[in-house]
Amino acid sequence: MIDKTKVYFFHNVYGDADSLIATKPDSVIAVPFGWTEEIEENRNNILSELGTGVGVLPCVIAWKNDEVVAEKLVNFLGERIVLPQHTIDGFWKEIPIGSWPQEDWTWDKINIELSKLV
Repeated sequence: MIDKTKVYFFHNVYGDADSLIATKPDSVIAVPFGWTEEIEENRNNILSELGTGVGVLPCVIAWKNDEVVAEKLVNFLGERIVLPQHTIDGFWKEIPIGSWPQEDWTWDKINIELSKLV
């Protein structure tokens, strides 16, 4: 069962993310990409429950809460338009750690990015 309060950390089994695995917070669930049927089935089941995929490894996937966007006045082609208040529903968001320089692969940096999801 997927828990929206947890962070899902997807990584390959080749060792490039070992320092992140060794220091991961308790709120993080590590999900390996690997070569055994059991590993692949577990990963696929979690991704299926999340309703998303993974674009790069390593990455974290975390829940982005609903966001209320306040009413605002905008100029559109010289005309003033009021955009009404609305809510953007929450969704699972990927943070692509693998696209960062490897020296930035730290939980401090990841937590900064996660804090933007609240």
